[in-house]
Amino acid sequence: MSKRDRNPTNHDCAEDRSDHDVCQQCVTPGDETLDAALRETVAWGCETFPNADPASCAAHLLREAVELCDDPTSAEEMADVVMLLAHTAHHAGVDLAAAVRAKLKVNRARTWGEPDSDGVIEHLR
Repeated sequence: MSKRDRNPTNHDCAEDRSDHDVCQQCVTPGDETLDAALRETVAWGCETFPNADPASCAAHLLREAVELCDDPTSAEEMADVVMLLAHTAHHAGVDLAAAVRAKLKVNRARTWGEPDSDGVIEHLR
């Protein structure tokens, strides 16, 4: 996968950048959208944690997800989970928006069961 394919803004970043470098064009000051926040998060994560990879990001994500389960209304824990998911996707070369759209299409076609004792509703297998 090319750097352009992993670049959420789809502009031409310099080809000599390392996999962990994020072009500053990917960060737009003043843009308050979630997409912009995630681009900024990925840029910061790559600068701060240059040795991160998909496995280390996913392991950290799991720890933060447990914290969110302990406090499911915590905006801070929700932010940790989303930020780490974006960083994991970046390192794995996954277009997260495309993956969410594809999975939503699958989920819409599924049949869903009744809530279990925890209130969780899963698709029927």
